[in-house]
Amino acid sequence: MAEKTSKHIVVIGGGIVGVTACRALLMDGHRVTLVEPGTPGGTQAASFGNAAFLSPASILPMSMPGLWRQVPGYLADRKGALTIRWRHLPRLLPWLLKFLDAGRTPAKVERTAAAHVTGKRTRR
Repeated sequence: MAEKTSKHIVVIGGGIVGVTACRALLMDGHRVTLVEPGTPGGTQAASFGNAAFLSPASILPMSMPGLWRQVPGYLADRKGALTIRWRHLPRLLPWLLKFLDAGRTPAKVERTAAAHVTGKRTRR
């Protein structure tokens, strides 16, 4: 078994996501620096204004029916939001297939959304 290498990682933003990422990295044995532009909770802070609001829109998976048809166009756009390091594709492919499957039909998207609301797991 290969020995785990500790790294120095910089996390930008001291909101809930940044702090949680820092904690996970520290627990994994890394050295972490958290960069926050202002006083925690201040007007320049990463999470200022959201007051821990969880968006109802966040319960839907980003994968939707027909998304797979748009992937080639996304990949062709050098400045687009989707970028894949092709050498990582073999490791990424199982997750990508599950992601696309999650949005394969409107019924699957609705079941996933309902599961997030009720906290119950769905059947695949």
